[in-house]
Amino acid sequence: MSKHPLTALTMMVGLLSMVALLSGAEPTNGVAKPTGLVPPKSHTGWYSHEESEQALQAAKILGKPLAIMYQDSQSTCPLHNGQREAWAEAPQLSSCVRLVVEARQREDNELLTKLRGQAKGKEGKFIPMLFLGDTSGTLLGVVPYKEPEPQFLTTVDTALKKFGPMTDPRKAKDVWSKFEQGKGHWEKGNIDAALSCYRVVKNAEKQGGKLSVFEEFRAEEEKILAKGTEELASAEELFQQDKQREARTAIAKIVQRYAGFQTAEDAKKLLKDHSSEPASTSKKS
Repeated sequence: MSKHPLTALTMMVGLLSMVALLSGAEPTNGVAKPTGLVPPKSHTGWYSHEESEQALQAAKILGKPLAIMYQDSQSTCPLHNGQREAWAEAPQLSSCVRLVVEARQREDNELLTKLRGQAKGKEGKFIPMLFLGDTSGTLLGVVPYKEPEPQFLTTVDTALKKFGPMTDPRKAKDVWSKFEQGKGHWEKGNIDAALSCYRVVKNAEKQGGKLSVFEEFRAEEEKILAKGTEELASAEELFQQDKQREARTAIAKIVQRYAGFQTAEDAKKLLKDHSSEPASTSKKS
């Protein structure tokens, strides 16, 4: 694999960041590991066949593609083992959640079966083979045994581009932490604190990435919208009572409180709908 010092250093930093996150090591800010994220048992950072479900869950939580090496750990073939070791240590795969599947257990791995079915023979006849894919089972790339290094690098690079934007592991951890904190604040009725945490999640989603927390956040967004709708209804009632100044003040607070969420846009629209009305404080008797 590539020995260019700068490239190797950059990829190694990414690899160490991923390993630290998956190992459960805590950063200095004390952010907790996302619920359901189980690190691989092996110090190599590769999940074993028996840990396939944990690897799949890790890829979903972290928004990462999967690199699945199909091999035989009992092989005595020096060519097989040399290729296996090269891929196992390849820094180019550090952006992936990495999984080893044993040749004798291939039928037990549904994801590998899906990926191999899409390879249409491009994986070759000999092991080890390397498959790159996403958690839905879409094949992003395949590297057959003894693939020349330039083609290996091209295949991996193309696969990562197909996958799309990825969130830095440390940032992913922080996003999950904010999500959990937000839920806790919301349950306690601390709406402003909850919205502050949820805003971090929403902003992270806008920047791209495929963290599964974004899907979980949908249910919380519905709660936010429902709460905001209640507050907008109260502001509308003030308009109907001809309490223009109070209504506008209420809407200004809603816009600030729900900044970044749909409710803020709805509040601006409500204000625009009433923009032609005089700013009286109450209806004259």
